[in-house]
Amino acid sequence: MNKAFIFDLDGVLIDDERIWEEEKSKLYSRIFGQEVTDRLGSTLGLNMDAIYEKAVTCGAQVDKKTRGLLQCRIRHLPHRSDTREAR
Repeated sequence: MNKAFIFDLDGVLIDDERIWEEEKSKLYSRIFGQEVTDRLGSTLGLNMDAIYEKAVTCGAQVDKKTRGLLQCRIRHLPHRSDTREAR
């Protein structure tokens, strides 16, 4: 029996971009506050250090401990029935 594992890194098979945008907005709001998050705009293509710097230019006052939160990964995103892996 042949077995395969498919990586969908570009969102062709599963469109998870909308889910990620919602979760990312919640994360930014928790770290930077809603006002800064609203001013932050797009962070597409930015690494975490660049996002932090952009947030600071938008008025965020973040200490080193909180900045460390930006370096951790989100381990669990809410699943929707249309984004679950087919079994």
